[in-house]
Amino acid sequence: MHVVSRIRGVSVPCINIRTYKTRVQQLHYDGIDYNQQSIETKADEHIRRCTFYKDLDIWTLYKTICPNVRTLGDILYEGRTASNNGSCVGILQSSNSTKSIEWLSYSMAIERSLMIGSYLWKSANLTPMQSKVAIMSSNRPEYLFVEQACYMYGFILVNLYTSYDPAAVMSLLHRTKAEILVVDNIERIKSCQNDLLQNGQLKMIIVMDDKIDNQTNKIQSLSSILKITKANDICERPTIDPNSIATFIMTSGTTGEPKIVMLSHENLLAGSKGHILRIERANIKGPVTARHCSVLPLAHIFERFILLAVLLRGNQVVFCPTPDKFIEYCSIVKPT
Repeated sequence: MHVVSRIRGVSVPCINIRTYKTRVQQLHYDGIDYNQQSIETKADEHIRRCTFYKDLDIWTLYKTICPNVRTLGDILYEGRTASNNGSCVGILQSSNSTKSIEWLSYSMAIERSLMIGSYLWKSANLTPMQSKVAIMSSNRPEYLFVEQACYMYGFILVNLYTSYDPAAVMSLLHRTKAEILVVDNIERIKSCQNDLLQNGQLKMIIVMDDKIDNQTNKIQSLSSILKITKANDICERPTIDPNSIATFIMTSGTTGEPKIVMLSHENLLAGSKGHILRIERANIKGPVTARHCSVLPLAHIFERFILLAVLLRGNQVVFCPTPDKFIEYCSIVKPT
């Protein structure tokens, strides 16, 4: 059955839906019945479960997937093992009008995350499973390092969209009681910088870029933190309760004041591990997720969900800072 659509009055034959569906089934058929992908297990509550796992104890099954990963802070370690310490984060470099990718290994990503986390714990005096770190930035490698640092040492991550206006930023920092604010560049908060520093709640603003006119105890660049925190200053990671809060997810604020959702380590891992289990059962693995070009905002839960699954399997990621550069990045990165 061919489907025909009309574009500006012209009939255009579209893809044969049935043929496409058959081809997908042949490539990735796993025995699922598309007409009954789930069954109802509790009629009174209308709870449904995938037919594959209807007779299994989900909690026991969950524990068998990446068993060494108990919190989100274990993810890079799992990726290092899965990739044999292969490439983790790619950074675009320009030289003589040509662009190439410089790769950081999983060990390098882990070390940077540990250094940032150690600084936040010992120098900034944050408290594991209690203190909040807010981050507002475009997609870039430093975002991942700060995020993983918080996961490793149990600081609650507060992800702010870069589209928020100063009033929304001030409100969310107050509501979440964030002690540290991390931004990609100081211009991001220039209009409310003094208010942020004078309200007494923030201990410090950390800037990913080095361009800071007056670096003070209250405003530090991320590069300076990495320089003063040597490898022998790295602290042993504290024991983090998997059921403790890992992050505050915000709505984008397009329909009113942003709302806050609290998610635990266990919650995010359950989704990521379940995703891995499902796609591998469907034989969708290997080259499909071998290299990811991250362009959706990292404050968005879907982008973070995909990124977790990519890192758990030791694959590669390159961060595209803005959507307008996506075509350029795709031609260089060649994401799978």
